[in-house]
Amino acid sequence: MYSPPLSRSMLGDFLESFQRDSPTVGKNSSPEKKTRVPNFMILYLPLPDTPPHLAEFFDEDGDPDSDDDEAVFQVPQGFVVALKPPEKAVLVVAKENAQADAFVGRKIMYKWDGAGWCVGENRSRNLDSRRKVNKITVNFRDFYEVDEQEAEHTLSLNNYHQEGNGDAPYHHWVLLDEVKE
Repeated sequence: MYSPPLSRSMLGDFLESFQRDSPTVGKNSSPEKKTRVPNFMILYLPLPDTPPHLAEFFDEDGDPDSDDDEAVFQVPQGFVVALKPPEKAVLVVAKENAQADAFVGRKIMYKWDGAGWCVGENRSRNLDSRRKVNKITVNFRDFYEVDEQEAEHTLSLNNYHQEGNGDAPYHHWVLLDEVKE
């Protein structure tokens, strides 16, 4: 739920009452030198409705967006999950790589943290081995219709979801094959 920030005056009033009302411990010492022992307390503040500028971060219940709002694993119509992952050579970054060139235009599903499974299309491959994401060389750039943005990926067989059932950790992917009629 949305919790408004405490103002300086509210915080000051709280600390002042804490200092004044807390019991002290210590033998034969002046009140200034005694150690204050905090009482267990819970501070309840009324919560206003979600501010309009933050509405996109909260669901209908007023709770912060959570995993239950993520896109589920749903293969788009006209496609199936590929029976086997691509060959390792497809994922190698090199200036000359005919297998990787053939991979451009293929569709994948990628599980994003916070968004769930999204369909992307390999738009281009990376030719520069210095281009990295989290210290790992980027091999493809994929376009995602869901947000109309392109993302750089380090697709590997280590994060390929072999089961193809959607029950995968974040940042895993599957290759899609177009259904031939």
